[in-house]
Parts: sequence; structure tokens; C-alpha cells
Amino acid sequence: MKISELRERSVGDLAQLEDEVARDLWKTRFSNYTNQLDDTAKIRRLRRQIARIKTIVSQKNSGTETPATAKPAAPKAPKAAKAPKAAAEAETAEKPAKPAATKRAAKTAAKAQG
Repeated sequence: MKISELRERSVGDLAQLEDEVARDLWKTRFSNYTNQLDDTAKIRRLRRQIARIKTIVSQKNSGTETPATAKPAAPKAPKAAKAPKAAAEAETAEKPAKPAATKRAAKTAAKAQG
């Protein structure tokens, strides 16, 4: 069932439909457990159908129902660009180079000598 068809129904009809789909889901799970179900994807479809119904019911109850013809919101403006690449390279060029020998290398060299 399409989402537009669900939106046209009343809250009472949706509650009744949810009960029917939930019952069908239980039967499908039972037949899956007894290895009589050929289409195991049906369980997933039914779960999603119940979720769609619950979402529409909650939207109708809270008054935030989205019309079927509504356009999605406009995309957000891109974030401001970070500092130019040349400035970042200049900062790294000013930093002094690390000494070649570290404390760990000095310790291992001392142990090797003595």
C-alpha cells in the first residue's frame, strides 16, 4: 500500500489496518519458525508497513501531517571555506624540524654501547 493511500485514511481506519498487519506479521513469523515460509522478506515488509502506519497516526495526532504534494526543504547553504591552503603551508614551514634522535633512540643506543 502506498504512503499516499495511507495518508487518505482516518486514524480509526489506520488503527484497524495496523492490527490486521500486526496479526499477519505474527502469522508470517510463525510460519517462518515452522519452515513453511518461502518469502522471508515478507517479515521485513510487514514490519516497515506497521512503522509507516504508526508514523502517519502520530503525525495526524500531533498535527504535523505533511501533505503528499509538499516539496522537500531547500538544501542548506555551504559552510564558509577554511583558511587558504597557502596560509596553512606557511605555518608548517615556520615550525622547526624535530631532532633526528629521540629519547627512545638515545636509550637503545646507550644500552647497545654499554
